[in-house]
Amino acid sequence: MQNLQEAINKVRKAGVEVGKDGFMLCCFHNEQKPSARLWYNSYHNQVEYHCFGCSASYKFETFYKMITDKEYKQKAKKQPPHIDFTLLSSRLNAYFMSLLEDSFNDLKYGQAISLAKTGREYLEERGLKLDDIKRYEIGFIMQGDARRLEGVKDNSWVKDTSRYCFLTFPVRNEKGNIITMQFEDFINKDKGDNTKFNLRGTLPLWYSQTPSEESKNNEEWVICEGIYDAMSFDIAGVKAIALLGQPSKRRIEGLKEFKHLTFGLDNDETGKGYKQELSKELYPSSTLREVIYPEGAKDPNQLLQKQGIDGIIGLMERTKEVDLFPPLIDVIDIMVEKYSRLIEKAIPIPGEFNYLEEFLPNGLLPGVYGLAGIPAVGKTTILNQLCDALAKEEIPTVYFLTEEPGFRLIQRTYKKEGLSSMRELKGNQPEILEYRRIFEMTPEYTAEDLKDILRGIKNKLSAEGKHYPIFLLDSL
Repeated sequence: MQNLQEAINKVRKAGVEVGKDGFMLCCFHNEQKPSARLWYNSYHNQVEYHCFGCSASYKFETFYKMITDKEYKQKAKKQPPHIDFTLLSSRLNAYFMSLLEDSFNDLKYGQAISLAKTGREYLEERGLKLDDIKRYEIGFIMQGDARRLEGVKDNSWVKDTSRYCFLTFPVRNEKGNIITMQFEDFINKDKGDNTKFNLRGTLPLWYSQTPSEESKNNEEWVICEGIYDAMSFDIAGVKAIALLGQPSKRRIEGLKEFKHLTFGLDNDETGKGYKQELSKELYPSSTLREVIYPEGAKDPNQLLQKQGIDGIIGLMERTKEVDLFPPLIDVIDIMVEKYSRLIEKAIPIPGEFNYLEEFLPNGLLPGVYGLAGIPAVGKTTILNQLCDALAKEEIPTVYFLTEEPGFRLIQRTYKKEGLSSMRELKGNQPEILEYRRIFEMTPEYTAEDLKDILRGIKNKLSAEGKHYPIFLLDSL
């Protein structure tokens, strides 16, 4: 094991200028002021290289090869530096721990020290101690460093001047490898806006411990919503998994590998909805139980804050088997809440279709509608007219055709509007053309293709600030 000075000397001999404090110009991107450094990671007992500009992080041996070996040099030129999440997580945790040391009082880091201590107080309020910060490798990063990280899916949150710093949480896959990180803007936690962000891609499940095949088959795991909830169970000696978002297909497939699961989801309508959705998917592969919260408890972490580890242990002593087909009295509140949210998103019935209000008194709710009838009765005609009427209300529609070309629809439109050609629509009814889209489908399109097309169109219209679109699939 070499020390930091030996590593600095070795790099200098390779022809690279390094300051006495280990700072240097980055070897992987052009810059005028040094933003890279060699440093000794006391937690991993090794020297490492990190650039605060492009976020390249390497163990010293790898870095040294990249600056001395020709093959490595060429590879580095062709491929931009990537984030080594293991090193980044370790570095941010080490930075956090050093800022919290009583002996560390460098005036240059005054603001960082103050904010880091606020972060520690916040974690302590959550029921996490200094040993937990080390164990879960919770890190700390200032906004200026965060905005320079590569691979941020949407970096608008790190450029927001109201955000000063973040706590960081490594997210590992089933094998224990860190594959991304969650950042939390704890300073703005009470301001109502979103304060949690993922560094790259969609977050997978978060495991409190690396699951083995034996633990998947024979041990009980608790499903929670967030990282703090999973940590709360883990601190009490109970293995836990955090969903980190809605129960997507990918997350559900991961949960199916566990044979004994207990729901420790939040004690609110969202948690109850998640439980209902997951129960249907997981009951063929797992035994399912659920915790029974004491009066006034919202989630596992809140219980840890109020009652400590004893509260979590007590929670695990109050579990019951999940009723897959509960009486309506147990789910009516969830149904009412879902219906209320749907009504808020309803689209009013266009005036010329007011006869539909008898059947759709709340308007067009989000969901799937079917229109059936014998051939040539006019199904396509009425759907086309509905699209025109919605377009006049500035509601975008996307019409998927399989049996005829798109211009046939527009022919129906201009004739109904009393015009003599399709081009006249541009001058007389431009909103019909602006808010309508037609997609001609051919036999080679699959359901997977269609799913990607729908998602792409929805994202595009959302980016333009347009209303959520209505999709019409004709004879698919």
